[in-house]
Amino acid sequence: MAIRIGVLGNDQAAGMAASLRALLPGSEVVHFTADAARAVTLAALQQCDQVIAQPLPDEGEPLSAASLRAAIPGAHWVPAVDFAGFHPDVITVSAHGKKLDGPTGTLHSRIAVLGYLAGFSAGETVALYNRLVFAKLGYLRAYEAATARLGAVFAGLDIDLAPLQAAWSAGGCFMHAPDRPKIRVLLDLARLACGLIGAAAAREDVAATQLPDALGEGAAHPVFPDIAAAAGVAPEGQFRAAAVPGKTRRALPIRAFVEMSFRSFAGADAGALRAADGVQAGAAALGLRMRPKARPARGLEPGMALLTWHGTVLRQSVAGSGLRHMKLNVSLHDRPPLTLDFPNATQLHGFSTPLLGGVRVAPGRTAGVVALWRQNRALCAELHHEGADFTRAAVGDWEGMLPIRMADLAVLSTLTAHDWRVEATGETVPRAAIWLAPGYELRFGRWPIDLRRDLPSFEAAASDAPRRVRLVLGDETMVAVAAAAPPPPPVQ
Repeated sequence: MAIRIGVLGNDQAAGMAASLRALLPGSEVVHFTADAARAVTLAALQQCDQVIAQPLPDEGEPLSAASLRAAIPGAHWVPAVDFAGFHPDVITVSAHGKKLDGPTGTLHSRIAVLGYLAGFSAGETVALYNRLVFAKLGYLRAYEAATARLGAVFAGLDIDLAPLQAAWSAGGCFMHAPDRPKIRVLLDLARLACGLIGAAAAREDVAATQLPDALGEGAAHPVFPDIAAAAGVAPEGQFRAAAVPGKTRRALPIRAFVEMSFRSFAGADAGALRAADGVQAGAAALGLRMRPKARPARGLEPGMALLTWHGTVLRQSVAGSGLRHMKLNVSLHDRPPLTLDFPNATQLHGFSTPLLGGVRVAPGRTAGVVALWRQNRALCAELHHEGADFTRAAVGDWEGMLPIRMADLAVLSTLTAHDWRVEATGETVPRAAIWLAPGYELRFGRWPIDLRRDLPSFEAAASDAPRRVRLVLGDETMVAVAAAAPPPPPVQ
């Protein structure tokens, strides 16, 4: 006699129901998710001959495990499979009750979040995806830890997970994402459910390849080779967005994934990023200083300069409308000015408007910087400080420019030209240990300062000579005192 089976759970319920239909072809199988109309769902489940449910949290009334046990005493319980052992880097970021979207939907990379909060470039963040970082973050032990957690969940319902998981692992990675098992896992759980409801006539010849694997259409992250090796499986997968009907589903190279992630993080609350699972602990494990959110990129004003990714400066020529490429304290006189097609210098005012003098300003690769475009070419400061011109068809690190006022440039010029003493500790920072590093970073001895977020400033002194400089390091402030009174820097 045909029976009606109700399946209740999260997104895994549909795959479980499809598996039960294949195993019990003479039965009617319906499934419900916890986000459906709960009172209607409860009433529908009470009309079923058998109910198979995943334990839901108490806030899911009236479908919580406790309430459902009281309403349907004969319900059978099969846990959801949540297993981060293959994807320990995957996290979600939530703010105000809503999950942040990114290039792979609501799945984000903890390492990408850490790189963004530390002020790294996309390239520097990509370099963090390595075995040493994975080990420090505990990713190489994730499979063992996830196995213990999931085993305890199943044991709480008197189910021995060990033989099932051994079979799953023998076939390689068995998860699409930490909360999305592959269909072969759900088929095995459906077989388990058949035993619980006493359905002895269940077919034994059903293969997972015969069933649709809907959860495999969702966004995905790769199983990195080092993590796969620690789990005893082969690496697999790539960064992919969720499938869209009628569109080709393309993989995202890791660099593109990080760049797109950074763009989504730029519009997010920095507190929400810091509060995401494992981010604070990850920063501590890697010794990273999480910086405040980057200030918005400034628009160019008369007399402003552009700090390049390499640490050189593009500044306005005194007599004309060009920009001259120079080191911080030494002008490159052998280089001709870079003309930006401005008839006169006064037109630089309001430069942040969308189009002026044939030059368009757009966001750079990272927050706080801009890119300048002319005739579909981006302004690029070439490596080795050989020059700058509109030469690139795409924006990368070298095409990002940090607008900086001349007063701030004067502070940097003074800092890099003299020896300093840290007021709080007495530590001496020699001139040779102060320089502009790639990535808009000021190296002040052992302290890195991200100039996209924190610009040094002079403190008032008794004389005209700027003897004291205030340096901001994330949430900390440090004052440096000139070892010898430097002359006031020229500002021209």
